[in-house]
This record gives sequence, structure tokens and C-alpha cells, in this order.
Amino acid sequence: PQFMFPGVRPGDRWCLCASRYAQLIELERESAVRGEDGEPVTGFVPRIHIRATHERSLEHMDLEALLSRAVDEEEARAELSRLEEMRA
Repeated sequence: PQFMFPGVRPGDRWCLCASRYAQLIELERESAVRGEDGEPVTGFVPRIHIRATHERSLEHMDLEALLSRAVDEEEARAELSRLEEMRA
């Protein structure tokens, strides 16, 4: 690998551009990525840590799209419920 970079390994974290991430979500929704057999490929959109995701990501996709792909989805939904209760 160039510059002695060993590559990304399972469990590594890296920054994703929100607009590109939104494109991946759209490609998966549209079944636009096809394997060699012509069948739609799914599961290629990486999981995210929503607590490490900037709120401006919502300019590119809706909250549900992010939550459904979050490794910390349960905690995030609990926090949203807590905040909604405080507003009521």
C-alpha cells in the first residue's frame, strides 16, 4: 500500500462525507448496485456512530436514514425520547 497505509480493517473508524454517504443510501434504496450475477447488492452502506455524526448531515439525509444505520441506534433513540419528554 502507498505511504505504508495498511488499509482499513474491521472495527476501524473513519470520517465519511455526508453527501457521499447520502449517495450510498440512495444507491442501496434504488438497488442500483448489482453483482456479477446481475442481482442487487445490499449491505454495502457502512454503519455509523450517530453520536459522532454532525447535525449538518441532516442537510443531506433524514434522521431515520441515519438512525437505521447507527451502531448506537438504541442509545440515540432513547436520548431522542428523553429530549422529547423534556419538551412536552
